[in-house]
Amino acid sequence: MEQPASSSGRKFHLQQIIGEGAFGEVYLAEQDSGAGFRRKVAIKLLHSNAARSKEAGQRMRDEARILGLLSHRNIVTVLDLVRLGERWAVIMDFVPGADLEQVLDALDSDQASFPLAAALEIGSAVCAALQAAHSAVDGDGAEMRVVHRDIKPSNVRLTLDGEVKVLDFGVARVQLEARESATRGSAWLGTERYMAPERILCESDDTPGDVYATAATIVELILGKPLGRTPVLDERHEVFIGEAMDSVGSKLYGSAVAEPLIDILRQSLSANPDDRPSASELGAVFRRLARTVEGDTLVEFCQDFVSRVPDILDHKPRPASGVLSEVLTHADSTGRHSVSEDQSAPTLMPADFPGTDAGSSGISRRGVGMLAVLVGSLAFGGVALVGIALVIALGLGPTRRPPEPVPQPTYVPLPIERPEPVAEPEPVAEPEPVAEPVAEPEPEPVAEPVPQPEPDPAPVADPAPQPEPNAPRVRSALVAVPDAAGLRVVCGEVTATGTASARLRNFPAGDCRVSATYLGTSYSTVVRIDRRREVRCTVSGGQLRCP
Repeated sequence: MEQPASSSGRKFHLQQIIGEGAFGEVYLAEQDSGAGFRRKVAIKLLHSNAARSKEAGQRMRDEARILGLLSHRNIVTVLDLVRLGERWAVIMDFVPGADLEQVLDALDSDQASFPLAAALEIGSAVCAALQAAHSAVDGDGAEMRVVHRDIKPSNVRLTLDGEVKVLDFGVARVQLEARESATRGSAWLGTERYMAPERILCESDDTPGDVYATAATIVELILGKPLGRTPVLDERHEVFIGEAMDSVGSKLYGSAVAEPLIDILRQSLSANPDDRPSASELGAVFRRLARTVEGDTLVEFCQDFVSRVPDILDHKPRPASGVLSEVLTHADSTGRHSVSEDQSAPTLMPADFPGTDAGSSGISRRGVGMLAVLVGSLAFGGVALVGIALVIALGLGPTRRPPEPVPQPTYVPLPIERPEPVAEPEPVAEPEPVAEPVAEPEPEPVAEPVPQPEPDPAPVADPAPQPEPNAPRVRSALVAVPDAAGLRVVCGEVTATGTASARLRNFPAGDCRVSATYLGTSYSTVVRIDRRREVRCTVSGGQLRCP
Protein backbone atom coordinates (compact mmCIF):
# COMPACT_ATOMS: atom_id res chain seq x y z
CA MET A 1 0.00 0.00 0.00
CA GLU A 2 1.43 3.35 -1.00
CA GLN A 3 2.04 5.93 1.68
CA PRO A 4 0.15 9.22 1.30
CA ALA A 5 2.09 12.04 -0.22
CA SER A 6 2.97 14.81 2.19
CA SER A 7 4.67 18.18 2.29
CA SER A 8 6.16 20.20 5.08
CA GLY A 9 3.94 22.77 6.72
CA ARG A 10 4.79 25.38 9.31
CA LYS A 11 7.53 24.74 11.83
CA PHE A 12 7.38 26.06 15.39
CA HIS A 13 10.79 26.40 17.07
CA LEU A 14 10.14 26.32 20.82
CA GLN A 15 12.07 28.89 22.89
CA GLN A 16 10.51 29.30 26.36
CA ILE A 17 7.75 28.04 28.62
CA ILE A 18 5.83 31.20 29.46
CA GLY A 19 2.92 29.63 31.33
CA GLU A 20 1.51 26.32 32.45
CA GLY A 21 -1.47 24.84 34.23
CA ALA A 22 -3.17 21.56 34.94
CA PHE A 23 -4.49 21.26 31.38
CA GLY A 24 -1.63 22.59 29.24
CA GLU A 25 1.38 24.80 28.67
CA VAL A 26 1.96 28.05 26.82
CA TYR A 27 5.17 28.27 24.81
CA LEU A 28 6.98 31.15 23.18
CA ALA A 29 7.96 29.90 19.73
CA GLU A 30 9.25 31.18 16.43
CA GLN A 31 6.94 30.24 13.58
CA ASP A 32 8.68 29.43 10.30
CA SER A 33 6.17 29.42 7.46
CA GLY A 34 8.75 28.98 4.71
CA ALA A 35 10.07 31.45 2.13
CA GLY A 36 11.97 33.21 4.90
CA PHE A 37 8.83 34.33 6.79
CA ARG A 38 9.26 34.09 10.57
CA ARG A 39 7.38 35.54 13.51
CA LYS A 40 7.13 35.04 17.26
CA VAL A 41 3.94 33.40 18.47
CA ALA A 42 2.49 31.95 21.66
CA ILE A 43 1.31 28.34 21.50
CA LYS A 44 -1.22 27.09 24.04
CA LEU A 45 -0.83 23.30 23.89
CA LEU A 46 -3.20 20.93 25.67
CA HIS A 47 -1.60 18.24 27.84
CA SER A 48 -1.87 14.77 26.37
CA ASN A 49 -3.19 13.46 29.70
CA ALA A 50 -5.86 16.18 29.73
CA ALA A 51 -7.67 14.20 27.03
CA ARG A 52 -9.33 12.37 29.92
CA SER A 53 -11.15 15.60 30.72
CA LYS A 54 -13.62 16.34 27.96
CA GLU A 55 -14.22 19.82 29.38
CA ALA A 56 -10.54 20.79 28.99
CA GLY A 57 -10.46 20.31 25.22
CA GLN A 58 -13.88 21.87 24.79
CA ARG A 59 -12.89 25.00 26.73
CA MET A 60 -9.69 25.42 24.73
CA ARG A 61 -11.46 25.10 21.38
CA ASP A 62 -14.27 27.39 22.51
CA GLU A 63 -11.78 30.07 23.57
CA ALA A 64 -10.09 29.91 20.16
CA ARG A 65 -13.39 30.13 18.28
CA ILE A 66 -14.55 33.07 20.38
CA LEU A 67 -11.29 34.99 20.06
CA GLY A 68 -11.13 34.17 16.35
CA LEU A 69 -14.38 36.09 15.92
CA LEU A 70 -13.31 39.04 18.07
CA SER A 71 -11.13 41.76 16.62
CA HIS A 72 -10.14 44.53 19.02
CA ARG A 73 -6.84 46.09 20.00
CA ASN A 74 -7.48 45.31 23.69
CA ILE A 75 -8.21 41.59 23.14
CA VAL A 76 -5.44 39.09 22.47
CA THR A 77 -5.45 37.89 18.84
CA VAL A 78 -5.84 34.19 18.00
CA LEU A 79 -4.16 33.25 14.72
CA ASP A 80 -5.14 29.60 14.35
CA LEU A 81 -6.67 26.54 16.01
CA VAL A 82 -4.94 23.31 15.02
CA ARG A 83 -4.87 19.71 16.09
CA LEU A 84 -1.37 18.33 16.58
CA GLY A 85 -1.72 14.56 16.60
CA GLU A 86 -4.13 13.91 19.45
CA ARG A 87 -3.64 17.34 21.04
CA TRP A 88 -5.26 20.68 20.34
CA ALA A 89 -3.18 23.83 20.11
CA VAL A 90 -4.14 27.51 19.88
CA ILE A 91 -1.70 29.77 18.01
CA MET A 92 -1.83 33.32 19.37
CA ASP A 93 0.00 36.60 19.05
CA PHE A 94 2.87 36.76 21.50
CA VAL A 95 2.33 39.66 23.92
CA PRO A 96 5.60 40.53 25.68
CA GLY A 97 5.16 42.19 29.04
CA ALA A 98 3.53 41.22 32.35
CA ASP A 99 0.04 40.72 33.73
CA LEU A 100 -1.39 43.05 36.36
CA GLU A 101 -0.96 40.52 39.16
CA GLN A 102 2.77 40.33 38.44
CA VAL A 103 2.98 44.13 38.22
CA LEU A 104 1.23 44.49 41.60
CA ASP A 105 3.61 41.98 43.18
CA ALA A 106 6.61 43.88 41.80
CA LEU A 107 5.25 47.20 43.05
CA ASP A 108 4.69 45.65 46.46
CA SER A 109 8.32 44.49 46.52
CA ASP A 110 9.47 48.00 45.62
CA GLN A 111 7.03 49.51 48.14
CA ALA A 112 5.59 51.62 45.31
CA SER A 113 2.06 52.47 44.20
CA PHE A 114 0.30 52.05 40.88
CA PRO A 115 0.06 55.45 39.11
CA LEU A 116 -3.55 56.59 39.23
CA ALA A 117 -3.64 57.87 35.65
CA ALA A 118 -2.25 54.56 34.38
CA ALA A 119 -4.80 52.60 36.45
CA LEU A 120 -7.68 54.60 34.98
CA GLU A 121 -6.36 54.08 31.44
CA ILE A 122 -6.28 50.34 32.11
CA GLY A 123 -9.87 50.46 33.35
CA SER A 124 -10.93 52.28 30.19
CA ALA A 125 -9.18 49.71 27.96
CA VAL A 126 -10.71 46.73 29.78
CA CYS A 127 -14.18 48.28 29.46
CA ALA A 128 -13.59 48.83 25.73
CA ALA A 129 -12.65 45.16 25.33
CA LEU A 130 -15.76 44.01 27.21
CA GLN A 131 -18.02 46.27 25.16
CA ALA A 132 -16.47 45.02 21.91
CA ALA A 133 -16.91 41.39 22.96
CA HIS A 134 -20.52 41.87 24.00
CA SER A 135 -21.51 43.67 20.78
CA ALA A 136 -19.55 41.42 18.37
CA VAL A 137 -21.34 39.38 15.69
CA ASP A 138 -20.44 36.01 14.22
CA GLY A 139 -19.91 35.21 10.53
CA ASP A 140 -23.67 35.10 9.95
CA GLY A 141 -24.30 38.50 11.53
CA ALA A 142 -25.84 37.08 14.72
CA GLU A 143 -25.01 38.77 18.02
CA MET A 144 -22.56 36.79 20.15
CA ARG A 145 -23.12 38.73 23.42
CA VAL A 146 -19.86 37.50 24.96
CA VAL A 147 -19.61 37.77 28.75
CA HIS A 148 -16.03 37.21 29.98
CA ARG A 149 -16.90 36.07 33.55
CA ASP A 150 -13.33 36.05 34.87
CA ILE A 151 -11.95 39.60 34.76
CA LYS A 152 -9.10 39.88 37.30
CA PRO A 153 -5.52 41.21 37.35
CA SER A 154 -3.93 37.98 36.08
CA ASN A 155 -6.15 38.08 32.97
CA VAL A 156 -5.13 41.63 31.99
CA ARG A 157 -1.71 41.94 30.38
CA LEU A 158 0.39 45.04 29.82
CA THR A 159 2.90 45.27 26.98
CA LEU A 160 6.22 47.06 27.20
CA ASP A 161 4.76 49.89 25.08
CA GLY A 162 1.66 50.47 27.18
CA GLU A 163 -0.94 48.36 25.38
CA VAL A 164 -3.62 46.49 27.35
CA LYS A 165 -4.73 42.98 26.36
CA VAL A 166 -7.60 41.05 27.96
CA LEU A 167 -6.84 37.31 28.10
CA ASP A 168 -8.54 33.99 28.87
CA PHE A 169 -12.01 33.72 27.37
CA GLY A 170 -12.06 30.00 28.23
CA VAL A 171 -15.03 30.32 30.60
CA ALA A 172 -16.81 33.07 28.68
CA ARG A 173 -20.54 32.85 28.10
CA VAL A 174 -21.43 33.37 24.46
CA GLN A 175 -24.37 32.85 22.14
CA LEU A 176 -22.46 30.76 19.61
CA GLU A 177 -23.88 27.67 17.92
CA ALA A 178 -20.42 26.10 17.54
CA ARG A 179 -19.79 26.22 21.29
CA GLU A 180 -18.98 22.83 22.79
CA SER A 181 -18.54 23.46 26.52
CA ALA A 182 -21.88 23.90 28.27
CA THR A 183 -20.96 26.73 30.64
CA ARG A 184 -24.36 28.41 30.78
CA GLY A 185 -25.61 26.06 33.45
CA SER A 186 -22.37 25.97 35.42
CA ALA A 187 -21.94 27.74 38.72
CA TRP A 188 -18.85 29.33 40.24
CA LEU A 189 -17.05 30.04 36.98
CA GLY A 190 -14.54 32.73 37.71
CA THR A 191 -12.58 33.93 40.73
CA GLU A 192 -14.50 34.44 43.94
CA ARG A 193 -13.03 37.70 45.23
CA TYR A 194 -13.90 39.46 41.95
CA MET A 195 -17.44 38.08 41.74
CA ALA A 196 -20.53 40.24 42.07
CA PRO A 197 -23.12 39.12 44.66
CA GLU A 198 -25.51 37.78 42.00
CA ARG A 199 -22.78 35.57 40.55
CA ILE A 200 -21.89 34.14 43.95
CA LEU A 201 -25.58 33.31 44.42
CA CYS A 202 -25.87 32.01 40.81
CA GLU A 203 -28.79 34.38 40.24
CA SER A 204 -27.46 36.17 37.15
CA ASP A 205 -24.50 35.84 34.84
CA ASP A 206 -24.59 38.82 32.48
CA THR A 207 -22.49 41.88 31.62
CA PRO A 208 -23.05 43.73 34.95
CA GLY A 209 -20.96 41.02 36.58
CA ASP A 210 -18.04 41.92 34.30
CA VAL A 211 -18.48 45.60 35.21
CA TYR A 212 -18.30 44.68 38.92
CA ALA A 213 -15.10 42.64 38.36
CA THR A 214 -13.52 45.51 36.40
CA ALA A 215 -14.28 47.99 39.20
CA ALA A 216 -12.90 45.52 41.78
CA THR A 217 -9.71 45.24 39.72
CA ILE A 218 -9.26 49.04 39.58
CA VAL A 219 -9.84 49.26 43.35
CA GLU A 220 -7.04 46.69 43.77
CA LEU A 221 -4.71 48.78 41.59
CA ILE A 222 -5.45 51.87 43.69
CA LEU A 223 -5.18 50.21 47.12
CA GLY A 224 -2.47 47.69 46.26
CA LYS A 225 -4.54 44.85 47.73
CA PRO A 226 -7.64 42.88 46.61
CA LEU A 227 -11.10 44.18 47.37
CA GLY A 228 -11.96 40.68 48.61
CA ARG A 229 -15.06 38.51 48.58
CA THR A 230 -18.24 40.45 49.20
CA PRO A 231 -20.96 39.43 51.64
CA VAL A 232 -24.02 38.47 49.66
CA LEU A 233 -26.69 40.14 51.81
CA ASP A 234 -27.44 43.60 50.47
CA GLU A 235 -27.09 45.47 53.73
CA ARG A 236 -23.76 43.81 54.61
CA HIS A 237 -22.52 44.32 51.07
CA GLU A 238 -23.16 48.06 51.32
CA VAL A 239 -21.11 48.23 54.53
CA PHE A 240 -18.33 46.21 52.87
CA ILE A 241 -18.19 48.52 49.83
CA GLY A 242 -18.48 51.62 52.02
CA GLU A 243 -15.37 50.60 53.95
CA ALA A 244 -13.49 49.98 50.70
CA MET A 245 -14.48 53.39 49.35
CA ASP A 246 -13.28 55.02 52.58
CA SER A 247 -9.89 53.39 51.97
CA VAL A 248 -9.87 54.67 48.38
CA GLY A 249 -10.73 58.16 49.64
CA SER A 250 -7.82 58.06 52.08
CA LYS A 251 -5.48 56.90 49.33
CA LEU A 252 -6.60 59.70 46.98
CA TYR A 253 -6.80 62.40 49.64
CA GLY A 254 -6.42 65.79 48.02
CA SER A 255 -6.90 64.54 44.45
CA ALA A 256 -9.39 66.45 42.32
CA VAL A 257 -10.74 63.18 40.89
CA ALA A 258 -11.30 61.47 44.25
CA GLU A 259 -15.00 62.29 44.58
CA PRO A 260 -16.16 61.47 41.01
CA LEU A 261 -13.99 58.33 40.95
CA ILE A 262 -15.40 57.05 44.24
CA ASP A 263 -18.93 57.76 43.00
CA ILE A 264 -18.51 55.70 39.81
CA LEU A 265 -16.71 52.88 41.64
CA ARG A 266 -19.44 52.71 44.29
CA GLN A 267 -22.08 52.59 41.55
CA SER A 268 -20.19 49.88 39.64
CA LEU A 269 -19.89 47.77 42.82
CA SER A 270 -23.58 48.09 43.71
CA ALA A 271 -25.35 44.99 44.98
CA ASN A 272 -28.11 45.52 42.41
CA PRO A 273 -26.89 44.75 38.86
CA ASP A 274 -29.41 47.19 37.41
CA ASP A 275 -27.78 50.06 39.30
CA ARG A 276 -24.38 49.53 37.66
CA PRO A 277 -23.29 51.45 34.56
CA SER A 278 -22.59 49.65 31.32
CA ALA A 279 -19.02 48.82 30.34
CA SER A 280 -19.13 51.63 27.80
CA GLU A 281 -20.33 54.18 30.38
CA LEU A 282 -17.75 53.11 32.97
CA GLY A 283 -14.96 53.24 30.41
CA ALA A 284 -15.94 56.74 29.36
CA VAL A 285 -15.71 57.99 32.97
CA PHE A 286 -12.32 56.33 33.47
CA ARG A 287 -11.06 57.88 30.24
CA ARG A 288 -12.27 61.36 31.15
CA LEU A 289 -10.79 61.25 34.66
CA ALA A 290 -7.44 59.86 33.40
CA ARG A 291 -6.92 63.01 31.31
CA THR A 292 -7.13 65.24 34.41
CA VAL A 293 -4.79 63.27 36.70
CA GLU A 294 -1.17 64.20 37.13
CA GLY A 295 1.55 61.55 37.18
CA ASP A 296 2.83 58.84 34.86
CA THR A 297 0.62 57.85 31.97
CA LEU A 298 0.21 54.17 31.11
CA VAL A 299 2.80 54.35 28.32
CA GLU A 300 5.34 56.03 30.60
CA PHE A 301 4.71 53.57 33.41
CA CYS A 302 5.03 50.51 31.16
CA GLN A 303 8.18 51.71 29.44
CA ASP A 304 9.80 52.47 32.79
CA PHE A 305 8.57 49.62 35.01
CA VAL A 306 7.03 46.64 33.19
CA SER A 307 10.31 45.57 31.58
CA ARG A 308 11.83 45.34 35.10
CA VAL A 309 9.09 43.12 36.57
CA PRO A 310 10.83 39.75 35.88
CA ASP A 311 14.03 40.97 37.55
CA ILE A 312 12.18 42.38 40.57
CA LEU A 313 10.28 39.12 41.05
CA ASP A 314 13.38 37.04 40.23
CA HIS A 315 11.51 35.19 37.48
CA LYS A 316 14.10 33.30 35.45
CA PRO A 317 13.33 32.32 31.84
CA ARG A 318 12.48 28.64 31.47
CA PRO A 319 13.97 27.58 28.15
CA ALA A 320 12.28 25.06 25.88
CA SER A 321 13.83 23.33 22.89
CA GLY A 322 12.57 21.32 19.96
CA VAL A 323 10.53 21.88 16.85
CA LEU A 324 6.85 21.19 16.21
CA SER A 325 6.31 20.52 12.50
CA GLU A 326 3.11 20.28 10.53
CA VAL A 327 2.87 17.64 7.82
CA LEU A 328 0.19 18.16 5.17
CA THR A 329 -1.10 14.87 3.74
CA HIS A 330 -2.57 14.66 0.23
CA ALA A 331 -3.81 11.12 -0.39
CA ASP A 332 -6.60 11.02 2.17
CA SER A 333 -9.90 12.20 0.75
CA THR A 334 -11.47 12.37 4.21
CA GLY A 335 -9.68 15.59 5.07
CA ARG A 336 -7.57 14.16 7.88
CA HIS A 337 -4.17 15.66 8.60
CA SER A 338 -1.24 14.64 10.74
CA VAL A 339 1.61 16.41 12.44
CA SER A 340 5.07 15.13 13.12
CA GLU A 341 7.90 16.46 15.22
CA ASP A 342 11.63 16.62 14.71
CA GLN A 343 13.84 14.20 16.59
CA SER A 344 15.13 17.08 18.69
CA ALA A 345 11.68 18.04 19.89
CA PRO A 346 10.39 17.20 23.39
CA THR A 347 7.71 14.56 23.78
CA LEU A 348 4.76 16.78 23.02
CA MET A 349 2.56 14.68 20.77
CA PRO A 350 1.96 11.08 19.70
CA ALA A 351 3.14 9.55 16.44
CA ASP A 352 1.79 10.63 13.06
CA PHE A 353 -1.64 9.59 11.89
CA PRO A 354 -1.17 8.74 8.20
CA GLY A 355 -4.15 8.87 5.93
CA THR A 356 -5.69 5.71 4.50
CA ASP A 357 -5.10 4.50 0.96
CA ALA A 358 -8.32 5.24 -0.85
CA GLY A 359 -7.62 2.67 -3.59
CA SER A 360 -6.70 -0.30 -1.39
CA SER A 361 -10.02 -1.13 0.26
CA GLY A 362 -13.72 -1.19 -0.51
CA ILE A 363 -15.77 -2.83 -3.34
CA SER A 364 -15.94 -1.34 -6.83
CA ARG A 365 -19.25 -0.24 -8.29
CA ARG A 366 -19.02 -3.05 -10.83
CA GLY A 367 -18.53 -5.63 -8.08
CA VAL A 368 -21.45 -4.24 -6.14
CA GLY A 369 -23.70 -4.43 -9.19
CA MET A 370 -22.59 -7.95 -9.93
CA LEU A 371 -23.20 -9.11 -6.39
CA ALA A 372 -26.63 -7.49 -6.26
CA VAL A 373 -27.79 -9.18 -9.46
CA LEU A 374 -26.54 -12.57 -8.33
CA VAL A 375 -28.31 -12.30 -5.02
CA GLY A 376 -31.52 -11.23 -6.72
CA SER A 377 -31.33 -14.10 -9.15
CA LEU A 378 -30.76 -16.72 -6.49
CA ALA A 379 -33.72 -15.38 -4.58
CA PHE A 380 -36.00 -16.52 -7.39
CA GLY A 381 -34.31 -19.93 -7.43
CA GLY A 382 -34.19 -20.18 -11.24
CA VAL A 383 -31.10 -21.65 -12.86
CA ALA A 384 -31.81 -19.85 -16.10
CA LEU A 385 -32.15 -16.59 -14.25
CA VAL A 386 -28.74 -17.19 -12.71
CA GLY A 387 -27.19 -17.58 -16.16
CA ILE A 388 -28.91 -14.48 -17.47
CA ALA A 389 -27.79 -12.58 -14.41
CA LEU A 390 -24.19 -13.63 -15.01
CA VAL A 391 -24.35 -12.50 -18.60
CA ILE A 392 -25.79 -9.14 -17.61
CA ALA A 393 -23.32 -8.65 -14.76
CA LEU A 394 -20.30 -9.58 -16.91
CA GLY A 395 -21.38 -7.97 -20.14
CA LEU A 396 -23.23 -4.85 -19.15
CA GLY A 397 -21.29 -3.73 -16.06
CA PRO A 398 -18.89 -0.85 -16.49
CA THR A 399 -15.48 -1.98 -17.62
CA ARG A 400 -13.67 1.28 -16.93
CA ARG A 401 -12.38 1.96 -13.39
CA PRO A 402 -13.58 5.19 -11.83
CA PRO A 403 -11.09 8.03 -11.91
CA GLU A 404 -8.73 8.30 -8.99
CA PRO A 405 -9.52 11.16 -6.62
CA VAL A 406 -7.50 14.27 -7.27
CA PRO A 407 -4.93 14.70 -4.51
CA GLN A 408 -5.72 17.75 -2.46
CA PRO A 409 -4.10 19.21 0.65
CA THR A 410 -6.03 18.03 3.68
CA TYR A 411 -4.75 20.50 6.25
CA VAL A 412 -7.19 23.34 6.72
CA PRO A 413 -6.47 26.17 9.20
CA LEU A 414 -9.23 26.16 11.78
CA PRO A 415 -9.58 29.59 13.38
CA ILE A 416 -13.30 28.88 13.55
CA GLU A 417 -14.66 25.38 13.62
CA ARG A 418 -18.38 25.12 13.03
CA PRO A 419 -19.83 21.71 13.83
CA GLU A 420 -23.43 20.98 13.12
CA PRO A 421 -25.64 22.93 15.54
CA VAL A 422 -26.84 20.81 18.40
CA ALA A 423 -30.34 21.45 19.51
CA GLU A 424 -30.29 22.62 23.09
CA PRO A 425 -33.21 23.28 25.38
CA GLU A 426 -34.16 26.90 25.64
CA PRO A 427 -32.92 28.59 28.81
CA VAL A 428 -36.55 29.04 29.92
CA ALA A 429 -37.24 25.32 29.61
CA GLU A 430 -34.05 24.35 31.39
CA PRO A 431 -33.28 27.04 33.99
CA GLU A 432 -29.80 27.44 35.37
CA PRO A 433 -29.19 25.70 38.66
CA VAL A 434 -29.52 28.11 41.51
CA ALA A 435 -27.26 27.70 44.44
CA GLU A 436 -28.79 28.21 47.82
CA PRO A 437 -27.80 31.59 49.26
CA VAL A 438 -25.18 31.36 51.96
CA ALA A 439 -26.81 32.15 55.22
CA GLU A 440 -25.01 35.17 56.65
CA PRO A 441 -26.41 35.94 60.09
CA GLU A 442 -26.71 39.52 61.19
CA PRO A 443 -24.62 40.72 64.16
CA GLU A 444 -26.32 39.59 67.35
CA PRO A 445 -26.00 40.68 70.97
CA VAL A 446 -23.37 38.94 73.04
CA ALA A 447 -25.97 36.75 74.71
CA GLU A 448 -27.06 35.27 71.40
CA PRO A 449 -25.36 32.18 69.87
CA VAL A 450 -22.26 32.94 67.84
CA PRO A 451 -23.04 32.92 64.06
CA GLN A 452 -21.55 30.04 62.14
CA PRO A 453 -18.95 30.99 59.52
CA GLU A 454 -19.65 30.58 55.84
CA PRO A 455 -18.49 27.30 54.27
CA ASP A 456 -15.15 27.48 52.50
CA PRO A 457 -14.86 26.79 48.77
CA ALA A 458 -12.73 23.72 49.45
CA PRO A 459 -13.11 21.49 52.52
CA VAL A 460 -10.12 21.05 54.80
CA ALA A 461 -9.46 17.39 55.47
CA ASP A 462 -6.72 17.98 58.07
CA PRO A 463 -5.92 20.77 60.51
CA ALA A 464 -3.31 23.31 59.52
CA PRO A 465 0.19 22.87 60.95
CA GLN A 466 0.97 25.13 63.88
CA PRO A 467 3.63 27.81 63.22
CA GLU A 468 6.89 27.72 65.11
CA PRO A 469 7.19 30.08 68.11
CA ASN A 470 8.42 33.54 67.12
CA ALA A 471 8.32 32.59 63.42
CA PRO A 472 9.13 35.54 61.12
CA ARG A 473 6.28 37.08 59.16
CA VAL A 474 6.01 36.81 55.36
CA ARG A 475 4.59 39.87 53.61
CA SER A 476 2.90 38.15 50.68
CA ALA A 477 2.64 34.83 48.85
CA LEU A 478 0.41 33.45 46.10
CA VAL A 479 -0.82 29.85 45.98
CA ALA A 480 -2.46 28.66 42.76
CA VAL A 481 -3.99 25.39 41.59
CA PRO A 482 -4.86 25.94 37.91
CA ASP A 483 -8.41 24.95 36.94
CA ALA A 484 -9.40 24.19 40.54
CA ALA A 485 -12.99 24.86 41.58
CA GLY A 486 -12.15 25.89 45.14
CA LEU A 487 -8.98 26.63 47.09
CA ARG A 488 -8.18 27.26 50.76
CA VAL A 489 -4.75 28.02 52.24
CA VAL A 490 -4.13 28.21 56.00
CA CYS A 491 -0.82 29.52 57.37
CA GLY A 492 -0.99 29.87 61.14
CA GLU A 493 -3.83 32.22 62.00
CA VAL A 494 -4.10 33.55 58.42
CA THR A 495 -6.54 31.97 55.96
CA ALA A 496 -6.97 32.80 52.27
CA THR A 497 -9.56 31.37 49.91
CA GLY A 498 -10.23 31.55 46.20
CA THR A 499 -11.34 29.57 43.18
CA ALA A 500 -8.02 28.70 41.52
CA SER A 501 -5.67 31.05 43.38
CA ALA A 502 -5.39 32.62 46.82
CA ARG A 503 -3.07 35.34 48.11
CA LEU A 504 -1.82 35.38 51.69
CA ARG A 505 -0.54 38.53 53.35
CA ASN A 506 1.38 39.05 56.61
CA PHE A 507 1.39 35.43 57.78
CA PRO A 508 3.85 33.39 59.89
CA ALA A 509 6.56 31.56 57.96
CA GLY A 510 6.38 27.79 58.09
CA ASP A 511 4.21 24.89 56.97
CA CYS A 512 0.84 25.75 55.43
CA ARG A 513 -2.16 23.56 54.67
CA VAL A 514 -3.39 23.76 51.02
CA SER A 515 -6.79 22.25 50.21
CA ALA A 516 -8.36 22.27 46.74
CA THR A 517 -11.33 20.88 44.84
CA TYR A 518 -10.22 19.68 41.41
CA LEU A 519 -12.50 17.95 38.87
CA GLY A 520 -14.99 17.20 41.64
CA THR A 521 -12.45 15.63 44.03
CA SER A 522 -10.99 17.19 47.20
CA TYR A 523 -7.24 17.15 47.77
CA SER A 524 -5.05 18.41 50.60
CA THR A 525 -1.33 18.76 51.24
CA VAL A 526 1.22 20.72 53.28
CA VAL A 527 3.74 23.11 51.74
CA ARG A 528 6.40 25.19 53.45
CA ILE A 529 6.23 28.92 52.73
CA ASP A 530 8.97 30.78 54.55
CA ARG A 531 9.54 33.64 52.11
CA ARG A 532 7.71 35.74 49.59
CA ARG A 533 7.05 33.39 46.69
CA GLU A 534 4.55 32.03 44.19
CA VAL A 535 3.47 28.41 44.77
CA ARG A 536 1.88 26.64 41.82
CA CYS A 537 0.39 23.28 42.72
CA THR A 538 -0.81 20.54 40.39
CA VAL A 539 -2.82 17.36 40.77
CA SER A 540 -1.03 14.27 39.52
CA GLY A 541 -1.08 10.63 40.52
CA GLY A 542 -4.14 11.25 42.67
CA GLN A 543 -2.26 13.72 44.89
CA LEU A 544 -2.00 17.49 45.24
CA ARG A 545 1.64 18.41 44.75
CA CYS A 546 3.08 21.81 45.67
CA PRO A 547 6.79 22.41 44.95
